[in-house]
Amino acid sequence: MSFFLLKPSSNSSFTENDDRFGLSSFWESDKVQIFSSRVDDSKYWAPSEVDGKYCLIIGRLAFNEEEWKRAKMLPGSGGLAAKLILDYWKNQKENFYSLLNGFGGVLIVDKNSVNFITDRLGFTPIYKSKDSLFFSSHSDILASQLKKEGAPLTLNKECISEFLSYGSSFLNDTYFNEVTLMQSGVHHKFDFDKDLNQHSREYFVPSQKDCFNSSTKEGRSKELADAIKKATELRSHDFLGDTGLMLSSGVDSRSVLFSMKNPKKVKCFTIFEQENDELRFAKEITKKTRSKHILLKREKDYYSINAREIVSVSGGRFSFIDGHYISLAHHMKLNKIGSILTGCYCDYMFKGLSQNRSSYK
Repeated sequence: MSFFLLKPSSNSSFTENDDRFGLSSFWESDKVQIFSSRVDDSKYWAPSEVDGKYCLIIGRLAFNEEEWKRAKMLPGSGGLAAKLILDYWKNQKENFYSLLNGFGGVLIVDKNSVNFITDRLGFTPIYKSKDSLFFSSHSDILASQLKKEGAPLTLNKECISEFLSYGSSFLNDTYFNEVTLMQSGVHHKFDFDKDLNQHSREYFVPSQKDCFNSSTKEGRSKELADAIKKATELRSHDFLGDTGLMLSSGVDSRSVLFSMKNPKKVKCFTIFEQENDELRFAKEITKKTRSKHILLKREKDYYSINAREIVSVSGGRFSFIDGHYISLAHHMKLNKIGSILTGCYCDYMFKGLSQNRSSYK
């Protein structure tokens, strides 16, 4: 997990840190103050400052091994990933957006502006106060800071009703009228010297156009398999620490495991309440790959027991029934996991969950 809070420079303090989000850091200029924290290795993921420019990554981005090696030679302080982003910002402006690979948003502060580049699909949300320069990756933390600053807060009753009825907000609103979600796939720029005028540039629009080179089923299957393999390789470098995988016996997580360069080195975690076919199949899979298999037995009422924590961590923007991993952080630390992978959302592709469809009879 990671989070940040940005506010205009002032004598007012930040809201208290939540230690669930990891080690914290603070940065300020004459214009803004930024408080952030994250749970992973600061050597790679901490914010960076180079020549007065500051960069913070929300979530994670993926780089090939050559780029990680190059990052070690770059000037400046802080994490290697943020150093790479600042290098792209300075030297590869024309290709900048295409170099952002993964579910990570980027915050860059330079001399004259604050820049937010939201990730393509909105996996790492960034929130803004409607009438002032307050931003955060957590809507409740932002609302708490606004309250601390004496700003008014009013409940968005329509959004609350939508969440209670459907589990989501149709307009991606938050529970407060004064806190908005910034659009994904957009470069949002706020100029200091122009009364904080906002400039937005949409750099990504989802498309259903044919992205395959092959016209055959076999050829397209190979292209998809190669893409999954490449994605797992970029996120499982040995130097980032041990790779963990949340393993079921389904095609989603199974695809990730068998795409690894060396499945034997992957530490697989399977959650279960009682012995069943899925657990038995998962055991067979790890036996075949010779991967370490860690079984995590949970309470019968796991989701209701952890409902309050799921709401707190997500700001109430996540469904209880999908909070599978909320209480497992200590297992990741115990097993020294540097990167954790899951097959979540693969079902949308393999089962066509995002498509208009009807039951086959």
